[in-house]
Amino acid sequence: MKDLYKRIGFRNQEDSPEVIHRAILAWKSDTSFRRDCEGVLLNPERKAVYDRHRRVLVQIGQLRANLGLSRTALWLSSDCSDFDLPPSNTTSEIERLRHRARGSGDSTRPTSVDARQGASAPSHWGAGIIARVVGWVRDLVRFALDLTWYCVKVAAVLGLIGGGFYLISLFQDDPLRKEQPAAAKPVFKEPIMPLPQTGVMTSAFRTEAAAPLTIVTQKKGVAYYAKLVEWKTEHTVATMFIRDGKTLEILVPVGSYELRYCAGSTWYGPVHRFGPHPDTLCSRAEERFDFARTPDGYNGYTVELILQLHGNLQTKAIPFDRF
Repeated sequence: MKDLYKRIGFRNQEDSPEVIHRAILAWKSDTSFRRDCEGVLLNPERKAVYDRHRRVLVQIGQLRANLGLSRTALWLSSDCSDFDLPPSNTTSEIERLRHRARGSGDSTRPTSVDARQGASAPSHWGAGIIARVVGWVRDLVRFALDLTWYCVKVAAVLGLIGGGFYLISLFQDDPLRKEQPAAAKPVFKEPIMPLPQTGVMTSAFRTEAAAPLTIVTQKKGVAYYAKLVEWKTEHTVATMFIRDGKTLEILVPVGSYELRYCAGSTWYGPVHRFGPHPDTLCSRAEERFDFARTPDGYNGYTVELILQLHGNLQTKAIPFDRF
C-alpha cells in the first residue's frame, strides 16, 4: 500500500479536499499515480477507508522502527517502504527486553537513541530473538491451519462414505423397499360362445329409424362388434355384430352419432366381447355421423371396416372399458 499523502507532500490527512486536489494537480510526473490519488483522496467514502488503513500502517511502521525491523530487504523493496519511519525517542521494546534480561527490574527507564547505539550489547541482538520468535509463531499458526484444513477434508470424505453406507443399509433393511413379487395375473376363464349372426343385437331407438347405415367388412379372419351412440349424450342406440367378410345394412333414426367397434376371432359375449386386452382391440371413428332428412329422402353412410391405403375414415384406439 502506498502512502499517497507522503508522495504528494502532505503529512496531515485531515486537510480539506480543495487543498488535496491542488496538490494532486501539481503532480505531473506520473499520470497513473495522479488518477489513483484522485480516485481515493477525493472520494469521501474511499478516503475514510484509506485513512483508517493508513493509520494502522503508520503505527506498524513506527513499531517496526522501534524494534529494529524496518530495514529488511522485503520491507524496503515493497510499497511498505513509504511507512519506513525513524525510531521514536521513547523507550523501545528492545531496550526493555535487554533490561529485563539483565535483571535490572527497571523496564520503563527511558533510553535515548544514542544510548542504545552505545550499549555494550549489539542492538540487533533483541531484534533477532523477536524475529525468530515471530517466525516460529507464524510457522506454528500455518501448520495449525494446514492441519485443520486436512482434518476437515478427511472428515468430509469419511462423512460421504458413511452416508453412502447408511443409505445402502436403509434400502436393504426397509421391508417396504424390498421388491415385492408381482401380483399374479388373473386367469381368464369365461366360456367361449358361438359367433352371433350378422345383424342388430340390441336397439334403443327413440324415434323412427329411417336413415340408412351400411357397414362392410373384409374377409380377414376377424369379426366385428359395433356400437352406435348419440354424439352428445353417449346414449347407446344400437349394438351390431358383423361376421368376417359380411355386410350389414340397417336403418337408424335421424341424429348425430359416434361409431365404436372392436374386433376379434373368439366371442365371449357382449360383456367380455373377444376376450381381455390385447385379444379385444377397441376403436372409435373420429368422424361424426350426421343422419338427416333431405328433399330426396334421407342421407346415409357406408362404413368400410377395412384397413386400406388412402382411406377416409380416421379412427382412434380406446380403452376396453371406454367402449
